[in-house]
Amino acid sequence: MKSKGYIVVIAVLGMILFSPAASKPAFAYEKIVDFILKVYPDGPATAIPDDFLKSGSDDDYGFAHEGYLDGFKIICRSKGGKIKSLHAQKQFN
Repeated sequence: MKSKGYIVVIAVLGMILFSPAASKPAFAYEKIVDFILKVYPDGPATAIPDDFLKSGSDDDYGFAHEGYLDGFKIICRSKGGKIKSLHAQKQFN
C-alpha cells in the first residue's frame, strides 16, 4: 500500500514538473498567443497595437503594420478598417 502512495506522489510531481504551464517556454509564448487571439483576419484593425510601424495606404494592398513581440516579427495587413492577414516569424540571432 505504501508503494502505491509513492507512485501516486511521483506521478503527480512528474506531471507538475513536465506540464507546459510550469516550463519557461510556455510563458514565453503566452504573449504571442494572446496577441494572435486578439488580432485575427477579418477582425478590427484597431486591435493592432499603436507601437507597430504603419506603412502604405488604403489602396488595393492596404496598410502594412510591422512590429516585434517576444522575439517574433509580426506583419499585419489591414484594409478598410479590417485585418486582412497576419504573419508571425521567429527571429533568429
